[in-house]
Amino acid sequence: MPNPISKRGDSERIVVAGAGLVGALAALLLAQKGKRVVVVERRSDPLKHGWAGGRSINLAISTRGLTALSRVGLREKALAEAVRMPGRQIHPVGGGEVFQAYGTQAHHCIHSISRGRLNEILLQKLSTFSTVEILYDTAVENLDVEGDFLLGCDGGGSAVRRRLVEKGEITSTEEILDYGYKELSIPAAPGGKWQMTKEALHIWPRGKFMLIALPNLDGSYTLTLFLPYEGAESFATLKSDEQISSFLERHFPDVAALIPDPVAEFKSNPTGQMGTVRCSRWDSAGLRTLLLGDAAHAIVPFFGQGMNCGFEDCAFLDELLEKGGDWTAIAREVSKVRKPNSDAIATMALENFVEMRDFVGDPKFLLQKEVEKNLEKTFPGRYRSRYEMVSFSRIPYRVAYEAGEKQKRLLATLCESIHSVDDVDKNAAQNLIEANLKEYFTYWEDQNGSWN
Repeated sequence: MPNPISKRGDSERIVVAGAGLVGALAALLLAQKGKRVVVVERRSDPLKHGWAGGRSINLAISTRGLTALSRVGLREKALAEAVRMPGRQIHPVGGGEVFQAYGTQAHHCIHSISRGRLNEILLQKLSTFSTVEILYDTAVENLDVEGDFLLGCDGGGSAVRRRLVEKGEITSTEEILDYGYKELSIPAAPGGKWQMTKEALHIWPRGKFMLIALPNLDGSYTLTLFLPYEGAESFATLKSDEQISSFLERHFPDVAALIPDPVAEFKSNPTGQMGTVRCSRWDSAGLRTLLLGDAAHAIVPFFGQGMNCGFEDCAFLDELLEKGGDWTAIAREVSKVRKPNSDAIATMALENFVEMRDFVGDPKFLLQKEVEKNLEKTFPGRYRSRYEMVSFSRIPYRVAYEAGEKQKRLLATLCESIHSVDDVDKNAAQNLIEANLKEYFTYWEDQNGSWN
């Protein structure tokens, strides 16, 4: 079938491959500027047939994503569909629960929202623009869009990226994690009540694997089990009803008791794949193409920043368009500025997997986190944790990563021979902060920061 968007003579038309979260937001931002936009989506219209996405892990939307949504007037609408999560609720092996706040201020929280519902919100607004045409059940068959500029927003398995690689425009790597994920669910109690703490991201760390739960507005929870593909306790060893039931009851007895039929749900839901995509660059001047979102930089979900990072791509593109210039130069600048930041959050997401899986219940780790919170309160503007920089500011990801590496060493030094946060030598802490983190003070003094 010929490509329906390969038409000559219209240099003002922008083609967006993909009507997922990033594609829909990019198209909205362009439409607001009066651009003619053609969105090409291989799936059926979710507003007519329901959302049938690939990955269904709930999203954790935070400052970066919300700031981008503000540019299309959808911040408050998205928040109305979300559940706030000011911290994580840890469920240790031996029972009991520990709450760890994400930040130091009341407004420091992330928000649990359905991926499908957020996609619908974006597409509903996009459908109100007469300058936008959405072609569902259609795939971009080649990159010969003749006179159009193409935004590749077609996800981690991007066909647009694959074509750029095939044509020698870019190189890319795809690193598949040796862990998969399985989604389960806890229904609401009678009356739509939540059966666990509502305002928290729940984590059951179990060393080589873990379970998380995010709350939904209807009182239910979306659970995600992250487990190796192979090994003694892995997806490879969980085949029979007895094996599945024994595994869940042994490691997550409190959760298993809240799922009506955990074995049936485990067997009926697919096992998802996770990976990291890195590209040498995101733009092609010759093919007038720019990759955005997962198509350019798919990351694992353990920092909750995949969608937030993709939305930042769109917002940065929008800022450049406001300043003016030709598409080729703008695309080159997006790639130049955003790639180092996406590389940084990709690395931090992988590191956060180990932290969530192995360390959130470790006493030494918990002490370091307590000391870090104390430093943030004692030295405002002089110390901000990596998590706060990533989730509650627009400070560039690359800066958060660099500062975080130095903070790890600083905390290790301060906590080496103490047993309580009260044992921290404040003078030593101040000297270490001044000696190691001074170059970041200007970022931390600006509460909004910049994603450049």
